Amino acid sequence: MTKCESYDLTAWGKPFEKAVREIPDLPDKAVLVKVTAAGLCHSDLHIKKGFMDLGERGKLTFTQRGAQLPLTLGHEIAGTVEATGASVTDVEPGQSVVVFPWIGCRTCLACDEDRESDCSAMRIIGIHRNGGFATHVVVEDEKFLVDIDGLDPAIVAPYACSGITVYNGLLKAGLTRPDEWLAILGAGGLGLNAIAIAQAMGFKNVIALDIDDAKLESAAQMGADKTLNSTGGEAVA
Repeated sequence: MTKCESYDLTAWGKPFEKAVREIPDLPDKAVLVKVTAAGLCHSDLHIKKGFMDLGERGKLTFTQRGAQLPLTLGHEIAGTVEATGASVTDVEPGQSVVVFPWIGCRTCLACDEDRESDCSAMRIIGIHRNGGFATHVVVEDEKFLVDIDGLDPAIVAPYACSGITVYNGLLKAGLTRPDEWLAILGAGGLGLNAIAIAQAMGFKNVIALDIDDAKLESAAQMGADKTLNSTGGEAVA
């Protein structure tokens, strides 16, 4: 039986503690992934504290969101398939994959339409089930794995969060008309991802807005058609 080493959160706001546990036999559709890269999302910092500060609305605790301790954090995960359940057919041991962590309830309309990220009762890896700050992670179905053969796992892993975030927003926005502009507000990590993914999706006339000229320069290098410092001035092509 495979043993998994992990760094677990055992008390809100406290340091992680090393743990070792045995991985039970895999269900028929499950896949065991050996972790090769795991991103640290800003959300992980909130999870570690145990709450999100909602300002005047108070705090939303992760206990309220269904998280239970001890918990292995980490939802940006890339790795290598190590073992598969008896019914798995589309992935095989040795294959490099990135993990889709936004696992839905699998009973609602969104899940029936393969829109797990729109599910209102998600069972997220790294929040509701053990995540990637470990040597291994169990993924309940092969459909939540994407082949990344030839790509750097350390670069790809964060796209399971940041990439999906902007892709989902762009998908809902829909392609702009020829005389319309797609405005990307903020040219940080998510904004630059949005520019790159928008181009791949076929968006035209992309303008990036920020208050930092250095970030706007990066946006132009990423492919934004125009940039605008929103503190004032004219758009720059």
